[in-house]
Amino acid sequence: MKRVACHQRFQATRGEQSFPVTVMDVGFGGFKVCSEEAPGERGDLLHLRRLSTDFRRHLTGAYTTGLMVRVAWVKKTEDGFEAGLHLPQAPGSMRISWFRELLKEMGFDEKTVFTQRNNRRHRCRLPSELALKGSPDMEGMLLDLSSGGCLFGGAKAATMGAEGLLSARWGSKELKVEVTVVGVRSNTHDEGPRWLHSLKFRGELSKPQEQVLFKWLDELARNG
Repeated sequence: MKRVACHQRFQATRGEQSFPVTVMDVGFGGFKVCSEEAPGERGDLLHLRRLSTDFRRHLTGAYTTGLMVRVAWVKKTEDGFEAGLHLPQAPGSMRISWFRELLKEMGFDEKTVFTQRNNRRHRCRLPSELALKGSPDMEGMLLDLSSGGCLFGGAKAATMGAEGLLSARWGSKELKVEVTVVGVRSNTHDEGPRWLHSLKFRGELSKPQEQVLFKWLDELARNG
């Protein structure tokens, strides 16, 4: 599922303090927001909600279903603050129904959002290992990353369509995800790995996998 760029006003609550934030993009993993006021520090819990755009509900001041989110990172900007928020404990069914409600009110086609792959890739250089069925494990480097797949560089060429497990490391964190090889090509540059492999993530990512992946994507986006 791709992340959806948007510009929607929400209300955030931290303890007894309430303040507006603008959600800049949204996905199952969480949100990127901006605000005039610091949303908190890394690890803080916020309650995020949005005033319904349905006219009948708007008259009563009703809000769409709120969610508890945790601050992943905060960055000071010229106009205020940017922050990454992720969903630490929302059950999958609640996350989907809440997200679909939001998409409907924002005027997005949910089928497009749920089925289209996110083409935005973030360059990186993360030590990785690719373990494909029927082949020796291959050490290499993760060269770019997106919410639906990645580019892996290694010394040997893998077989198209092969399936297996990718393990990538960033500091003390590790991401392990099932992948399928959807593209193989030689590296035309003198530097870097000899073979480049386009990998597609298989199936639904677990909640811990989502949290690690979107945290990495947020970090790459901020430093890219």
